[in-house]
Amino acid sequence: LILVPFPIAGERAVSGRVVYEEGGIEKAVGEKSADLLLVDYSLLWGADEHLTRAGAGDLLAVSVAVQDLRLGEPALFSEDRAQAALELVDELFDWADDLYDLTEPGIKKLVELLMKREDLAGAFGSRRWIEGSEKIFCAAACRVLGRDFSPGPLKCLAVVLLTELQGLNSRPIKQFLHWLQVPYQPEKVGLGLSLIHISEPTRPY
Repeated sequence: LILVPFPIAGERAVSGRVVYEEGGIEKAVGEKSADLLLVDYSLLWGADEHLTRAGAGDLLAVSVAVQDLRLGEPALFSEDRAQAALELVDELFDWADDLYDLTEPGIKKLVELLMKREDLAGAFGSRRWIEGSEKIFCAAACRVLGRDFSPGPLKCLAVVLLTELQGLNSRPIKQFLHWLQVPYQPEKVGLGLSLIHISEPTRPY
């Protein structure tokens, strides 16, 4: 299996999971890791750059996943694992300039961090350390509105919203996304305020 991701839209570029969508919900049916992952820089530079930058949303989602476990599953929570997971987010922030410019090292680092994210889920024996309630929000958006969205920007919006609902400061994430010029705002993603209000009464905490 040879993958040539276009664009680098988060975990879909590196994940070994075989999934299909039914009613806006992803269902896993097995695993098949790529034998070779090819990154064509010229292909990415000729595409919508903000979609590749928005691939960072799956890494930002790690912070939501960690806080989900901290608040909702204290018996399963581990501070050591949390720190290991959040190091991915810290490293992502360090590469903001290269990700904005989409330099070759920046694109390579984005792919490497996404692969580390997958490795972390394997090492911890659960994807709950790398994806959380933001994934539920994205699935709900597709189901409620009956259409698909660009996964990266929608994921970034979900991370911002869920971070606020978890009682954490979303400003660093917003600043990072603003610097990358990722269109994460509801009106740019294509969501109305009605759907965002739905998430308020159903928050788990």
